[in-house]
Amino acid sequence: MPGDYEFDMITLRFDKSVPEVERIGNVTVHRIGMTTGSPKISDRQIPFKAKLAKLLFPFTSFLKARSLHKRRAYDIVWAMMANHAGFGALLFKYTYQKVPYFLELQDGNTLEQVKARQPILFLLWPLYKRVYLKADVIKVISHFIEKLARNIGFTGPIEVIPNAVDVAKFSASIPKETEVELKSKFGKKLGDTFLFTASRLVLSRGVEDVIRSLAFLPPHV
Repeated sequence: MPGDYEFDMITLRFDKSVPEVERIGNVTVHRIGMTTGSPKISDRQIPFKAKLAKLLFPFTSFLKARSLHKRRAYDIVWAMMANHAGFGALLFKYTYQKVPYFLELQDGNTLEQVKARQPILFLLWPLYKRVYLKADVIKVISHFIEKLARNIGFTGPIEVIPNAVDVAKFSASIPKETEVELKSKFGKKLGDTFLFTASRLVLSRGVEDVIRSLAFLPPHV
């Protein structure tokens, strides 16, 4: 049951207008790092303070997790992706060997693509591999990513759990009253085209390209 578990989520704050600590259901969100006022952030452009906060996140997230662990005694540490968060979890695992370290992988890029995008990995490669190798268990969303983890050298248990969707919910017919209400709420007129995405806001998904292209598309899009 959801109420049987509690999570502390550590993430970057960036925008000083958002709260440092926020309770959402059974998750307590802890936002850390240097902030700016209403920052404009994308994969192509990021303020210096935010860039520095992201660079330091492996260390600041570890220190925050260590502080919280001393008060709450975590049963498990969970890193979402083998990135800055993964390095923070790795430091936590080195410090608290008995706390299980769970790594989740969702990025389908090959190792060659990852190295090309992050040249610094050539220097950090032995340490980067430890983000995978020190995990007690890895969860992936595809067999392709499972193979990637094995190629890096991980020999422990891997659980493949694909991302799922409730097909019935998204294919069900919408009552006419609800449709009219939604169109009114979002100001949708006859002939308007709305674009939606459910992807992560990362460069490889091209969301920023879509947003920039809107200026060159007809006004009804």
